[in-house]
Amino acid sequence: GSSTPKDSSTSKRRTAWKWTSAVDPVNASVDAQEGVTDAIRHGTNVLQALLMNTLRRLLAVMPQIESTIQLWCDSRPETSLARGEGELGNSAQVNRRPEAHPSVGRSAKLYDAGTSPELGALWAQLVKEVRTEYYATITLTAEALSRQLSTSAATSVQHSLRRSGLEASESSMVRKSERALNHTSPTLHILASALDNRVFVALSRGLWDLTARQILQYAEDLTEGSGGTKGAWRGRQNAAVVLACVENFFKHEISSCMGNDLQPKDLDPP
Repeated sequence: GSSTPKDSSTSKRRTAWKWTSAVDPVNASVDAQEGVTDAIRHGTNVLQALLMNTLRRLLAVMPQIESTIQLWCDSRPETSLARGEGELGNSAQVNRRPEAHPSVGRSAKLYDAGTSPELGALWAQLVKEVRTEYYATITLTAEALSRQLSTSAATSVQHSLRRSGLEASESSMVRKSERALNHTSPTLHILASALDNRVFVALSRGLWDLTARQILQYAEDLTEGSGGTKGAWRGRQNAAVVLACVENFFKHEISSCMGNDLQPKDLDPP
């Protein structure tokens, strides 16, 4: 349990240092700044990176923290937490240093019968709130990055579709899409260098999902007639081609960035 804060602090410093040395406009080298994409520069920042990494780390150590709390409740049954002696309880008990290795029998109760359900419910609520905050942060960051990528013609596959989807051949749309996606690749590699592996996967899958939604929206507009009827069939065919390009692109990028840490579910469609 004592190594958790140290590991978390090290992770934070590592993230901040990587982000500062690669992205920060003040501290990063000139060469590094030249490689920073507009999506990274305007779509996220070091504080968001730290928040996502910290929440992910917290979720990972939640079971260990719960076990430690259970041990404390078991070995110190007279504390205010277990007996409800007020907000602070007995000051002598609060300030007393716990034993380094308390001896707990296997048959001992973890909690008082009256407080165990309440403590378990509070812990479950805490885990739920941390998980909700984590996914909300991932979603907001992915949406901000997606907006930045969509505003540039160089990185927007939707822009290519709306400009050429009704007339271009499938091979032409593949080339246009791959060109836009190749310009997106540096953004993903910067994220992979500064984020926890699981955070990077979640963020990449969020971008994958948002990009696919844009393409499906384009196809739906054609189906409903708001995109015009002339060439609508070709537009839907090109949308399917671009969607396949996007899927292949994100699978390749996630695989190459994760290496041996890749999990099979990482490549499932979002």
